[in-house]
Order: sequence, then structure tokens, then C-alpha cells
Amino acid sequence: MEQWVFDRSGAYGPEAFDVTADPGRFIRAIAGYALMSDEELGLDTFIERNGPKQYVSKFQVGK
Repeated sequence: MEQWVFDRSGAYGPEAFDVTADPGRFIRAIAGYALMSDEELGLDTFIERNGPKQYVSKFQVGK
């Protein structure tokens, strides 16, 4: 399995591993992704998600 995280600076991730040889690591990886915030997952935090609807919630023109 390969794990990847994408953010504004690019993509990063550790080396691949065999889920059958190390099932504990697989469980930790899935739990880690499930517990990440939108920001940690690299999602655009300016987009508000409310069910099937999406809209820009924070927009500010320069100061």
C-alpha cells in the first residue's frame, strides 16, 4: 500500500508496505486518514461543504 497526502506544497508519503505482512500498520494508516481534518487532508478550506451543497464561505479582498 502507498499512502499519499497532498497540500499546497505538493505530495508526500512514506515508502509502500505490504498490508498482509503488516496489518497493524494498515489499520493505523486508515484510522489516521479518517481522523484528519479537511486542512490536514489538503482540501480547500475556503469551500464550505454542507451535504451535497458546496459554496465559498470565506472571501476577503486584500487589506
